[in-house]
Amino acid sequence: MVDDKKPIISYKDGSFDIITVLQSLYHFENLGPMMKEIQRLSTIGGTVIIREHNADSTNTKMLIELEHLFYGFLCDGLSIDDFAKDYYGVYRSAKV
Repeated sequence: MVDDKKPIISYKDGSFDIITVLQSLYHFENLGPMMKEIQRLSTIGGTVIIREHNADSTNTKMLIELEHLFYGFLCDGLSIDDFAKDYYGVYRSAKV
């Protein structure tokens, strides 16, 4: 459970003029607290750039899953069981 009074990331409020979030939000099961944290860390009038996969079809979603699976095997040394147990991703399209 996330403590709403304790920051997720240990920087002061308004620490950043620009924040980039690149292809990572789909890994958060509870996206709300992370989005609030991004807002907290941004200066008033700051820029937040978010770029995610555009998973506009089932085939695209499957390809993204395969990419993560191969990366897990080759770079992290994960087994199929480890990947299946620990991996989380929810892909959205630009239309949603």
